[in-house]
Amino acid sequence: MANVETKQMNCGKGTSPVRGLVGQATEVAGDVIELAELQVQLAKADAVDAINIATRPLITVAAGGILLLSSLPVLLLAISGLIANLAEIDLELAQLAVGVTAALVAITVVAASIHHIKCSLSPFKRSAHELNRNLTWLKSIFRSTQP
Repeated sequence: MANVETKQMNCGKGTSPVRGLVGQATEVAGDVIELAELQVQLAKADAVDAINIATRPLITVAAGGILLLSSLPVLLLAISGLIANLAEIDLELAQLAVGVTAALVAITVVAASIHHIKCSLSPFKRSAHELNRNLTWLKSIFRSTQP
């Protein structure tokens, strides 16, 4: 957070109160600009952190999806055929059981990956907290300068 020191107006002889007020306003404006720059730098750092955290879960979701799409039909048909032969049940019933089981496994994997992706956004809490602190500080400065 920017450091602000207040200067007394009318310190010297011949100094205009307006000049002192303009000087203080200029300092506050400079501090606000510096604060905005720092806030942007913090947001950039948080974005890098979020990307680093999200990379592995996103790769896992993509790899899991590709693997599922490429191998699932063949594997599920083979498993359901094997179950139908071993259990001596209808092939359709075995295919239904295998399909439901595979869908539940896929839903669990995707749900876990989505949870990790949501967690990757947690570094932005730091930016939000710092922004709230800075806005509170700015409000206090403007409130203290009002008559």
